Amino acid sequence: MRLIGTSKNSKGIILAEFLVSLAILAIVLLGTCFIFSYAHQLSEDSHDRVLALAAASSALEAVKNNPIAAVPSINTNGMVPADLRNGQIQIATNPANVTNATIATVTVTVSWTGPKGRARSLQVTTQRSKY
Repeated sequence: MRLIGTSKNSKGIILAEFLVSLAILAIVLLGTCFIFSYAHQLSEDSHDRVLALAAASSALEAVKNNPIAAVPSINTNGMVPADLRNGQIQIATNPANVTNATIATVTVTVSWTGPKGRARSLQVTTQRSKY
């Protein structure tokens, strides 16, 4: 007795359906892995930006707590978080020679190596007066 809609070759059709569903599952799993990998990369980048912002904030506090003439010589070595890969802080003033300046623009640049070895940086600018 044969069921309606079945044929002698139904085993071959089941195998083909299985292979197609396996291919679809593989595509979905690869897409999911890519999404998780990209999300992890974005999370690392955000974490590094938060660390860089904290370092820039520390440098700005040092700028605020020192006389304007001492700003170019502020030591930033202890301000870089250990988790910030190849982190560096640079403080630049405009005008470059602030000895006789009454007001100066101070730019704090934090640079580091981000995910996948990309160079990243964050800049914060403020003004500092002699008074």
